[in-house]
Amino acid sequence: MKNKPPAKLYRISNGLMWCGIDDDISAFDLLTPDKKRGRPSEQSDRAEDIIRELLANGEMKSDDLKKAVLEYDISTATYKRARKAVGVKSHKREGTWYSCLLDSQEYQYYNVQRY
Repeated sequence: MKNKPPAKLYRISNGLMWCGIDDDISAFDLLTPDKKRGRPSEQSDRAEDIIRELLANGEMKSDDLKKAVLEYDISTATYKRARKAVGVKSHKREGTWYSCLLDSQEYQYYNVQRY
């Protein structure tokens, strides 16, 4: 869905009050958890930094990337979330999986929520 419907705004004050429509934010945006809300995860931030550093010069074997990140006492679940947050793409070549960073245009395309 390319154009998301706008958010309908309400306020609860002695009942439900209609406040209009906000074209700058969609209902989907309001329901999607924001990574930066709440207390930031030091482990997630650290995992993202490690992945960016390891892939800064190009692709590497996916198994080697995972092994290197896990050596920093990062959990597998945190590693998977960090891969997605950073924008890591994996591809198979000659029977071996490789990982690399998505360029900014690819990152935007793959991170669009489809519903």
